[in-house]
Amino acid sequence: MKSDFSLLIQATLKIYQESLLDAFRGVSRNWRMILVHLLYLVLIGLLIPLSMMFGSLAGSFILGLFFAVLLGHYLMTVSGAVEGDVLYFEEAKSRAFELFSPTLSALFALFIIQILSSSLFGTPEKYWLRTCVGLFVTVLFNPIPEVIYHRPSTMTEMFATSFEFIRENFVEWFFPVVVFLLPIFLFMPSDMAVSLMLGYFTSDPLHIISSVFLSFGGVLNVLLSLPLLLVMVTLLYFLMVFRGQLYTRLSGSTRRKRVYQQRHS
Repeated sequence: MKSDFSLLIQATLKIYQESLLDAFRGVSRNWRMILVHLLYLVLIGLLIPLSMMFGSLAGSFILGLFFAVLLGHYLMTVSGAVEGDVLYFEEAKSRAFELFSPTLSALFALFIIQILSSSLFGTPEKYWLRTCVGLFVTVLFNPIPEVIYHRPSTMTEMFATSFEFIRENFVEWFFPVVVFLLPIFLFMPSDMAVSLMLGYFTSDPLHIISSVFLSFGGVLNVLLSLPLLLVMVTLLYFLMVFRGQLYTRLSGSTRRKRVYQQRHS
């Protein structure tokens, strides 16, 4: 008779396989949303210079609200692919503000944590403390994007749900990240690899999504880099849908339940 540990490994690998296949199907059915994601880049390229016309403070406030809408809409397109829906342009337009409130709440909480960390550990000699705070926030609240569209609620409830999920599924959730980043250590110089890994694990997922959409700036850069951007937004969409599929399966069971199901399958 197989041990519980070997059964758990088999069950977890099966979850990864199913999540990958369903992510591929979800993205394939919703290929139109990739065009919507490219439209985000054009809108960002137009809005950034326009918002600065209102001054740095007002401009930053306008951009902050816009990114909350954009991220909420992006997570809606991810949610549709995770749930097996087929989203069309008209539906994507009508659901633009569906996740605005929970997304704004999560962004605000993460912003406050960042401000407090910078003010308390802003000196160079305390940089490692600021890095530790970023690491803890990223690890403990890593599934915040999935919580936003699976269980949208109050700010504290969403962060508590994220923490509880990581407490129960830390290894299963982060193992794919290690596999994904492993080639970086094999083919990149060690200092660059460590820097990239540190950057990933000290930046919350919402910030990483925003960074991708802010990478190319103006509209001209977006048009000139269109093939590269197409690859980037497609890969990001696939990874986020995979995360959503994985979150759904892990949060809907426990390790004991997965072992039991694998033993009797």
